[in-house]
Amino acid sequence: MSILSSLACFLVATMPASDTRILHPEEQRDFYRGGGRDLIGEEIQLKIDSKVLRKTPLEVRAKAGGRLLIFENRSVPIVIPDRLAYWRQASRHLHDASAFLLKGRLFVRREDKKQRVHLYVTRIKRAHGAW
Repeated sequence: MSILSSLACFLVATMPASDTRILHPEEQRDFYRGGGRDLIGEEIQLKIDSKVLRKTPLEVRAKAGGRLLIFENRSVPIVIPDRLAYWRQASRHLHDASAFLLKGRLFVRREDKKQRVHLYVTRIKRAHGAW
């Protein structure tokens, strides 16, 4: 084993485990049925169809400035800050890609009359093979 490959193995082995829960397709049905309530406060990764992000979002003013874009997505709406660099990059590929991976934290938005759980997105990338 070369020094570089030994170093790479060491770095991977000592990296902290991610606290992000990846929701696989077989878990998503239960996730949406429960409206995401079982995972409030957790960081998740969710794969969605790009047509969700092609819809016209509800725009609300963010407390920290800018706007929040709220997209309806089954029982768990998606909240994306319009200033998020990942959003600006992903928005250029909305019509090219078929799916996106969203990473974010689940929370209950106080302003929502139905008190639904929302996904506050911190990262967006095109899903593998989603051309």
